[in-house]
Amino acid sequence: MANYKAMSFSAVIFPIGWSVMEVFGRFAPSLSLEVYRNFMTMLLPITIIVYGISLFLLRKGLKETKAMK
Repeated sequence: MANYKAMSFSAVIFPIGWSVMEVFGRFAPSLSLEVYRNFMTMLLPITIIVYGISLFLLRKGLKETKAMK
């Protein structure tokens, strides 16, 4: 259950980041391939980090909820 919620939090980061980069690239045509590649290279680890943090927090919350019962 926590896996699905964590995935729903992190799954939107990559498409939104990619879309922002595409829109920015249309308004700034001097954007080089290196900048684009570096941005995509940063976007994937950010997505994985957000997934890990949200999974940790959700599991911690589930443990606290079970302990209260």
